[in-house]
Amino acid sequence: MQTVYDLIIVGGGPGGIGAVVEAKELGLEKVLLIEKTENHSHTIRKFYKDKKRVDKDWQGQAVELEGNVGFEDGTKESTLNYFDQLLDDESIDSKLNFRT
Repeated sequence: MQTVYDLIIVGGGPGGIGAVVEAKELGLEKVLLIEKTENHSHTIRKFYKDKKRVDKDWQGQAVELEGNVGFEDGTKESTLNYFDQLLDDESIDSKLNFRT
């Protein structure tokens, strides 16, 4: 049987993860996250060295985030773990290695 989703988010980076979590928090039941690579946050996984800092603010540009997804400065590893936890806690369906 084919699943009908309320919302499909294309892109499994920080923005896509934030969007699917917010959608679930706002009451959408069936939400799908699509990512073209083998895991979410591909850019962080590929281009950030181990233990590299991942900061909310970039090059002096302060960002005020609103919503249900908090973001704290951390390392590559702590950031990826946080994103894993968000996806698990919200029971987000995902399709990896999927191109639209």
